[in-house]
Amino acid sequence: MLFHDRLKKEGKKFEYNGDIDDLIETTLLQLNQTSEEELSNLGEMTVESLELAENILGAGAFRRELNRSKPINMNIFEVTLYFMSLILEKNQSVDAQKIESGLRRVIVSPEFSDYIGNSREQKEKVYGRFNLIVSLFEEISND
Repeated sequence: MLFHDRLKKEGKKFEYNGDIDDLIETTLLQLNQTSEEELSNLGEMTVESLELAENILGAGAFRRELNRSKPINMNIFEVTLYFMSLILEKNQSVDAQKIESGLRRVIVSPEFSDYIGNSREQKEKVYGRFNLIVSLFEEISND
């Protein structure tokens, strides 16, 4: 919701400032006030994003190096679902191989590793990793 500009606080676009509790509280308050239809749409988008991730990435989805033997990483989970939702939202037909290799390249990069390392909830690290994913989406969808 945050990176799709759907998260509001006091009627204004929510700006994440590094306070994860504020993000969670704002999200839950908004979800509690959201119509059944909008909740259903969010649920459908989430399920479709999960299915797309599974179809493209298989059992390695949401894991470091896209390696199925590694545990699921929450930060990789978040950016991968966001990436898949961008594809679905823009109704992009993209090459699954390009998605897999692009995600692998980003996820194993030292820059991404820094963004999910210590203090990963800092504003700069959260926006940094999501900006990497937006750049990857633009790269892949412009090919």
